Amino acid sequence: MTKLISIGRNLIVILRYDAINEFEKSSLLALPPEFIEKLKGGCQISEVLHVGQSAFDDEPPEVAELVKPGRMVVTARYPGVSLDLKPEVGDAEVGKLRSISCDEVRVIIAQEGEEGADV
Repeated sequence: MTKLISIGRNLIVILRYDAINEFEKSSLLALPPEFIEKLKGGCQISEVLHVGQSAFDDEPPEVAELVKPGRMVVTARYPGVSLDLKPEVGDAEVGKLRSISCDEVRVIIAQEGEEGADV
């Protein structure tokens, strides 16, 4: 297994294509399928694997404390650069591991007990 360390203001994330469906299933609201497809086209949900030392250094300390490995974040549709370390992996897996700038993080998905906008 290869270990990666993100440097500077970058994060290593893995795209979670299944996350929007998971959120839809756990929601009390039934979302129409066309709305789910629209969400999939306009943004990407990723799980943070590693955070660079100076990521979010221009944000309040509370933001840097929230973005830790395991946390889910929302970015634009095609964030950062792909880290294609295993070229023999099937097409479904290619591009899932990415290095993104902390500036590409648009939203931090609130965890149980945290304040945030109800959507």
